[in-house]
Amino acid sequence: QYRGPGKFLDGDDRLLEALFERDVMTGMGDTGIRAAVLKAVTDVRGMTEDIERLARAIANVAVRTGAPICTHAHAGSRRGLDQQRIFAEHGVDLGRVLIGHCSETTDLDYLQRVIDDGSYLGWDRCGMDLEVPLEAQLDTLAELCYRGYASRVMLSHDKGSFMDWWTNAEIDKAQPRWQSTYLHLGVLPGLRERGVPEADIEQMLLRNPRDFFGG
Repeated sequence: QYRGPGKFLDGDDRLLEALFERDVMTGMGDTGIRAAVLKAVTDVRGMTEDIERLARAIANVAVRTGAPICTHAHAGSRRGLDQQRIFAEHGVDLGRVLIGHCSETTDLDYLQRVIDDGSYLGWDRCGMDLEVPLEAQLDTLAELCYRGYASRVMLSHDKGSFMDWWTNAEIDKAQPRWQSTYLHLGVLPGLRERGVPEADIEQMLLRNPRDFFGG
């Protein structure tokens, strides 16, 4: 907000790229631990000026380093398409991009467009039903599998062990099924009940992450 071209502290965006690239190629801080992925975030407000700067910096670093990109994208407003557009403009291989939080919409046209443009869907808030009821999420995911898109979906929880907005007890009360066990206790049984074959489940759980991170 304050640093960059025309900002209070004027300068170009090479510092942003240098920081991201160092995390991937050298390590984060002085840990020597290298970041496995780059992250870009676009929420309801969309590609604001500063968010777009960050997205373009991430895209440039991804092209130079070959690191994959995982995103936070507000699904209800189709923000993943904005992200793909900017990444493509910079030459990013969209097959190395996972568009996140796709479980928070039943808009199959949006989800198919993300896939058709080459990216993976991050079905990554399993157990959380703030935007879409869990049964509707399962129906949508099963439909994607019926359409032959299991090879473009990855499953996870997007749940940390701690956050500073709410206590764990408050979160558990508001979202009781948003647990690290829900994938196996809720999602997979729900898919099997809907006739999704085991090969598709293995594809989403094992093969797709292996191919994505293996590059």
